Amino acid sequence: SVVYNGYVYEIGGNEGSATFSPTATVDYAPINSNGTLGSWTATTSLPAATQYATSVVYNGYVYEIGGDTTSTTVTVDYALICTGSNSTGGCTTSSAPGSLGTWTATTSLPTATNSATSVIYNGYVYEIGGYTGSSAVATVDYAPINANGTLGSWTATTSLPAATYDATSVVYNGYVYEIGGYNGNAGVATVDYAVINNGGPGVTGAYTATTSLPVATNQAASVVYNGYVYEMGGFTGSATATVDYAPINSNGTLGSWTATTSLPTATEQATSVAYNGYVYEIGGSTTAATS
Repeated sequence: SVVYNGYVYEIGGNEGSATFSPTATVDYAPINSNGTLGSWTATTSLPAATQYATSVVYNGYVYEIGGDTTSTTVTVDYALICTGSNSTGGCTTSSAPGSLGTWTATTSLPTATNSATSVIYNGYVYEIGGYTGSSAVATVDYAPINANGTLGSWTATTSLPAATYDATSVVYNGYVYEIGGYNGNAGVATVDYAVINNGGPGVTGAYTATTSLPVATNQAASVVYNGYVYEMGGFTGSATATVDYAPINSNGTLGSWTATTSLPTATEQATSVAYNGYVYEIGGSTTAATS
């Protein structure tokens, strides 16, 4: 899921109880001033049914990165967000504001990856960790975002301290954070952070451990808002309803994690966004996929 200009988007995913039940559906909803959502509306579907991808949004374009189609994929697709006044990228002046134009392939990932995390910062997109279909990876790659929405070449930067997938990531004030995840054998409580633009545009410095999660967790969701990072739900041996938050210090470290109001239902593999003082948890799996 991503949020942009008053709309929230849910992109692809797994819509069944089977391990492999990908969908190409993309839905969006307006965010009302009181935090509630308006009706969900289907917009332009992905080129292929995809699960375990990551998504980011930047400068009026939304991106879907990697994931599983019929197998793990290197594909990166992007679409223009229609405003009702733009007439490019499949949008017209009659397009509903918030709907998407045509999905178009751009520069592929260096390696087919699913269950990675992604963030956007200062004109660059980052893909962090993930699973190749056979093993976890520690790789971090980044690409510049061009003015027309395409991506430039992907370049490897400083790797994670350990191969990890099913983690979550956020970016804030020049630092990128990787939170929890699964190392191929067990869930982890580790939180690592790195400074961005250390040695050149887009380059990240070495990752350093900061305050660990209270419990090893993977398949959680995370957001960052106004100097705090939040981790919601996930898998700790079973699905959990726990929500923890930590303050972000000026030097990039995190303060102590504190529990806050739990989710209504224990949920893993959900997505989350934050907007205008509200946080949203979307879909996921309770005992099966949930709406």
